[in-house]
Amino acid sequence: MGVSWQAYPVPLSERQAHLGALRTVLDARPELTCGVVERRGEPAALSVVWRGRPQRLIEVGCDFFEGAWWFTWGDGRRITPVSDVAYAVALVVRELART
Repeated sequence: MGVSWQAYPVPLSERQAHLGALRTVLDARPELTCGVVERRGEPAALSVVWRGRPQRLIEVGCDFFEGAWWFTWGDGRRITPVSDVAYAVALVVRELART
């Protein structure tokens, strides 16, 4: 008899799930492109740029503060709770447009 194997999906962390939701909305915008950045010893983050203008880069993370998950800028400042993905996108676009 052969051995039967079944693959199970690896569960995402809450951080990965929230960043994934944000990435989905950012990727839907034709002027933006983003990808996941992982550095040893640090939580994953999204790197976001205007297509064709990669000199301006924004990093967006996700951290747990005071009992809730928040999107954060690369320097750790809070952007908005993860429940407001649309507002996070608007702020990322506004920040990228500043240059």
